[in-house]
Amino acid sequence: MWILILMLLFVPLQAFATERTCHDGETMKGYWFYCEKPSPDDAAMETRQALPPPPPHAQMMAMHPDALEKLQQRYLKEAIWQPQPQKVLAYYTVQDVIRRKSLAFTAVSQVVMLENPTMNAYGQYHKTNPGRNKRTQIRQQETRQHLSQYRDHFGLVVFTEPSCGFCTTQKNILSHFGRRHGWRLREIDIKKHPEAAAKFGVQMTPVTIVVSRNHQQWMPIAVGEEALPVLEDNAYRAIRYLNGETRPEQFLNMHYEMGGINDPLAPVQGVSR
Repeated sequence: MWILILMLLFVPLQAFATERTCHDGETMKGYWFYCEKPSPDDAAMETRQALPPPPPHAQMMAMHPDALEKLQQRYLKEAIWQPQPQKVLAYYTVQDVIRRKSLAFTAVSQVVMLENPTMNAYGQYHKTNPGRNKRTQIRQQETRQHLSQYRDHFGLVVFTEPSCGFCTTQKNILSHFGRRHGWRLREIDIKKHPEAAAKFGVQMTPVTIVVSRNHQQWMPIAVGEEALPVLEDNAYRAIRYLNGETRPEQFLNMHYEMGGINDPLAPVQGVSR
């Protein structure tokens, strides 16, 4: 009898303790505390209402892109959740508006580029093979003329060491550079001349630098092995930079590009309308 009375008393107390434990503070408790509840996602699925048809076409065409993007995502998720023809069609209806607005932007962009040639990059990046070949020819000619003009003002120094397997390859490329442009080349072994390596901050080999003969100016143009065209381009750029013809932002600019659309520091010219 006493056991039965204790059991009857224990059940309400256990239920009360469980209820209090489930709602004790902000701690989330679940199955092992006998507090398992439907997840928020499950509850949302049970109460989720179907979306109405998309807004009228004219209304969507006037919507801001941020609002249109949110609308697109809502109809996309519903179409994936319930892939029914009318729901998939609703998503593509919104997508069609986005496509049309993108086409309109592209068309207006073409008009703007034609009416504002100073902002049109096609003048510098030619689409035809003859145009691209001519641009390459101009770049090569300007580079070689500049290197030839300053061959008595600058020289090349390559830092090497006996254990460097790629140093021989780089020296051969630099020798070809010297013969082609009339430049002098000097090799410095960092093991024999650690003070020179320290002066120029060289910690690996091969490293090639351009050195001014008249001023205490120098600049690296190759770290590791580099091909001849890269050495020519970097030497050309280094000369212009050390001579004060360019600033760091213009380091990649050729002389004929200065002041044009590819010059980051060129002033923005007026636009039409």
